Amino acid sequence: MNTAINGLYSRVSLGFSRKIDTDLITFVRNIITLMTGSTQYPTPSPTLATITTSVNAFEVTVAEALDGGKIAIASRNAARVELLSLVRQLAAYVQGHCGDDLVNLLGSGFEAIKAPSPVGPLPAPQNLRLILTEVSGELGLRFDRVLNAANYSVQTAI
Repeated sequence: MNTAINGLYSRVSLGFSRKIDTDLITFVRNIITLMTGSTQYPTPSPTLATITTSVNAFEVTVAEALDGGKIAIASRNAARVELLSLVRQLAAYVQGHCGDDLVNLLGSGFEAIKAPSPVGPLPAPQNLRLILTEVSGELGLRFDRVLNAANYSVQTAI
């Protein structure tokens, strides 16, 4: 389960929750298509009919919310929360039934978790500047954030 194949783990990614509405609808419809009649996933929970009903309702509320009405937007948001909840439950079902097999997992329409990859040497921070603080005898060091840096080490000498 912790072995990456082609940069992917055989674990279901829950990143679908960050998809925009139209992409989420397409994603869920693809899962329904791929899992319908699947021998690997014979009794999905929740049922594909339940997921279909939810994605259809969500699609309707997305269209209705295009006018920007507060009630329509609230309705769309509630339908999205419901759909995401159901799809997360289905993701757990797929994870439990894929047998830690990446091909089986991907065959369900869900995406797999990407294995971390090294980013290489990081550049030095840019835009370094000293600022006066409100504490006498104390200076502050500021600099731009370095992408992928987890922490910074600063050394001083007198």
